[in-house]
Amino acid sequence: MIIPYLLIFLLGISVGSFLNVLIYRLKKSENFLVSRSFCPKCGHKLLWYDLIPLFSFFLLRGKCRYCEKSISFHYPLVEFLTGALLCFIFYKLEINFLFFIYFSIISLLLILIFFYDLKYYIIPNVAVYSLIILTFAFNIFLIFFPEVSIFKITPSF
Repeated sequence: MIIPYLLIFLLGISVGSFLNVLIYRLKKSENFLVSRSFCPKCGHKLLWYDLIPLFSFFLLRGKCRYCEKSISFHYPLVEFLTGALLCFIFYKLEINFLFFIYFSIISLLLILIFFYDLKYYIIPNVAVYSLIILTFAFNIFLIFFPEVSIFKITPSF
């Protein structure tokens, strides 16, 4: 029964890696979808094996493979917290799939806001607007489908 949690954790650290890209590139208005990842110190484009969430940081001992300068510890921290939080939502809250997706996206946006604010002392409007729109849309959905419950329904015999 541990395999679903492992898969969710792996998905979480991968999404956390993408959150790191957003945190770094939103402030600079750089394209985060098509441009390759690079070392912020030397600018060298990173290869796929330099980008394995969590593992690459520890295998490289927190340093860039090319310039040997330190990589901020916030990168693996965001990745780990994202993976752990998604596992927590999946396990502890005992919610159905729809609510898992909803709470996961809300949590991801809050992680983005927290670390972006920690780094730049400002909260990005795009994240706040996304939270507002998502919450509004989900509440409208719940109005039209009131039978949807946050709790898993267990059959009683």
